[in-house]
Amino acid sequence: MSDISTTKPRRHKPPRLEYGCYFAVIFLISLPISLLRAVARALVETVRPRAEQAVREGRARERAAYGFISRAWSEARTVTQLIFSA
Repeated sequence: MSDISTTKPRRHKPPRLEYGCYFAVIFLISLPISLLRAVARALVETVRPRAEQAVREGRARERAAYGFISRAWSEARTVTQLIFSA
């Protein structure tokens, strides 16, 4: 019996350049949206009554620490992965 598999199987390289381009475009689109969300959230936080604001104070600090840039980065990463997994 002869062995016909003399060549090594090629490993598929991930499309890094294409992924980076898609990621950059999606990040630039999601950045202003995340900024608008953060501004709207800040405005709503100032309008809420004090009792309700005291209850949600802990969660508001966590969201503020997360930041709108990190949120845009996360959204862009998720959307780009969805595009490349399809």
